Amino acid sequence: MRNTFRILFYIKRAASDRKGHVPVMVRITINGERAQFSAQVRVDPRIWDVHAGRAVGRTAAVAR
Repeated sequence: MRNTFRILFYIKRAASDRKGHVPVMVRITINGERAQFSAQVRVDPRIWDVHAGRAVGRTAAVAR
């Protein structure tokens, strides 16, 4: 039997706050079993790179 492990970071665009920031969500998949939770971080959706699964830039907002 082959074991698999994947981690996906994505943003939840439907849950923006007053500043327009959205929460970063984490999905962990082990052998097809999923678990999802919030990373307790909010980012501006304009700096989120969907393909890389991370925020892009050198500002303090990206580093937090």
